[in-house]
Amino acid sequence: MADCIERGPLLEAFKAKCCEDCPGGYDRAKCKSWCDAADEIALVEDAPAVVPDAQRWRKTAEEPPTEADANEDGCVLSININPGDMNTTAWPWNMVAAFPDNLPVWMPLPKKPR
Repeated sequence: MADCIERGPLLEAFKAKCCEDCPGGYDRAKCKSWCDAADEIALVEDAPAVVPDAQRWRKTAEEPPTEADANEDGCVLSININPGDMNTTAWPWNMVAAFPDNLPVWMPLPKKPR
């Protein structure tokens, strides 16, 4: 799994180091024309945000899955707590939503590889 970092503290540290001698500090429009660090700072500023909680367990009773949460097969990952089962398995999202006592937690499945 890839490491994720917070953009704000990285930008603050980068600007403190690279822009300390610049009069007036960092200004994207002005710095781009002459500063070597401006492109790198812009790259960090423009990087897409990561959704940090996509792969987390959700309590079915509090946050039931929807069709939008399902993978291309219409499934989510859930833990079946029926006596004798106790399996973590891909289940149709609507089954998980309908039986929160038997399927108490779930999470979206990752996309399948090509």
